[in-house]
Amino acid sequence: MRALDRIAREFNANITTPDGSPPSPEVWREAKEIADRRYITLFGFRKYNEISIAAAREALKEKKAAQAATAQP
Repeated sequence: MRALDRIAREFNANITTPDGSPPSPEVWREAKEIADRRYITLFGFRKYNEISIAAAREALKEKKAAQAATAQP
């Protein structure tokens, strides 16, 4: 848990801008790549891949639910 907390803290620090504005897509992507590499180092690519697929499925489910909600009168 401490390792995951550290990865999350580093990610947040890497995307935090001095003026509090949202980070650029490039900054966000770089921070994600760093976090992903750390996660893979700790848990292996198989686990990383499983979590990535699960997150993608969840995002798709949320997108479909949002589309369905906006399609209804």
